[in-house]
Amino acid sequence: MSTMWMEVSSTGTYQPSLFSSTMEHGSLPVDLQRRTSSLDSDKVTEEGRPWLAWEGPPTPKESFLAFCTSVLQYNDEDEDDQIAKNARDAALAIAQGAYARVPNKWSSPRVATDGGGGVRLTWRSGEKELRAVFPADVRRMQYLYVEHGKKHSMIKNFTAATLCNQFEWLLSKK
Repeated sequence: MSTMWMEVSSTGTYQPSLFSSTMEHGSLPVDLQRRTSSLDSDKVTEEGRPWLAWEGPPTPKESFLAFCTSVLQYNDEDEDDQIAKNARDAALAIAQGAYARVPNKWSSPRVATDGGGGVRLTWRSGEKELRAVFPADVRRMQYLYVEHGKKHSMIKNFTAATLCNQFEWLLSKK
């Protein structure tokens, strides 16, 4: 019988995977906090280089993390117009699923509330607009609002896969 010995280093850093089918509780907020901290000691990357401001457009992962930060901190910025926890969680879950399926097509949406605790995520490209709506009231369905010029439609109770299909449409030249 052979045994294998592995030394575990306590100096390593945990990198959460956004591609796993289940998300470990608390892994994304820890990663977001590390990336958004104002402490100088937190602004060092794994290679020991300082964290520099983005020069040029953010990568899809940076864009996704910025989106998550925006949603998680939304209620801190506006005391009157708040996002309900269940609407926030639904929006983050669908967005995480969409990002995991097509990470190279992700771009951060505009985040807004519906005035009743729900959250709206809006993506635009030319005359096309895609709006994901997550109501605060769990009895109301979430839906995608799709607009192209003067034409519009609605997709009820959508999934992350549906959102990915709409990203394809949004980015197409048609």
